[in-house]
Amino acid sequence: MSTSSTTTELRRMTKEELRQDIALHTAEYAKMRMGIEMQKEKNHALYKSKRREIATMKTVLTEMEKNPVQPSKPSVSSDPVKELKAEKPKNKASQTVKKPVKVTRSK
Repeated sequence: MSTSSTTTELRRMTKEELRQDIALHTAEYAKMRMGIEMQKEKNHALYKSKRREIATMKTVLTEMEKNPVQPSKPSVSSDPVKELKAEKPKNKASQTVKKPVKVTRSK
């Protein structure tokens, strides 16, 4: 049984719960690191997975802080296809016209 949380579970947590979970896992990680250095800990894979789990938690926390969740408003649009096209970002690189380059060879 895995004790790790999926990203969807992490995103459902509040910021404070996530911070507490990060602190808990960081403490466990530090104990594991000391155990490995003293050659008491045998499972190095668990150490590596714990580090990745902490990184995932920190990433989700950063996302929460940068993008606060706003309640979505139901759209009252007559044409949902037109609305989707309006939301699509424009790629400026594909809109530029490329000029042909003439290659001359010297004999």
